[in-house]
Amino acid sequence: MQLGVKMLKLTPARGFSAELATALTVSIASRYGLPVSTTQIIVGAEIGVGLVENVKTGLNYWVILKTFLGWVA
Repeated sequence: MQLGVKMLKLTPARGFSAELATALTVSIASRYGLPVSTTQIIVGAEIGVGLVENVKTGLNYWVILKTFLGWVA
């Protein structure tokens, strides 16, 4: 709910793009033995999808900030 509704408007095509980017990133990291967080990768992919839509209005930056602060805490 937080990622798909509050952070950005996620349509099926945008969701597919974010999931594909996540899968490729995790696959490449696994190939090289790099430890990665799938949660952080999907958030990054959705931020990328939102930025492609519109830099100013495509994302809810307050939700992104709260997510990052939650990771740090």
